[in-house]
Amino acid sequence: MDKLLRYSEYFAHFKSLDFKEDGNFHIEMNPDRVPCSYCEKWLPSANALREHDKIHKLEAEHQEKTYKIRK
Repeated sequence: MDKLLRYSEYFAHFKSLDFKEDGNFHIEMNPDRVPCSYCEKWLPSANALREHDKIHKLEAEHQEKTYKIRK
């Protein structure tokens, strides 16, 4: 339980956190917040996540071009 409490800043994004008898737990996320899989940013909607992903895609393309130029 202490390990979960260390991540309390993320609890605001959980709709429910159910502990099962076998020691596992099930998390249901609030639909109004979605996490970015590249950085630890939480975004207000799926549309905002798509726009945010474009930034990561542009950064990746830039890094790829920079790497090719150096080669």
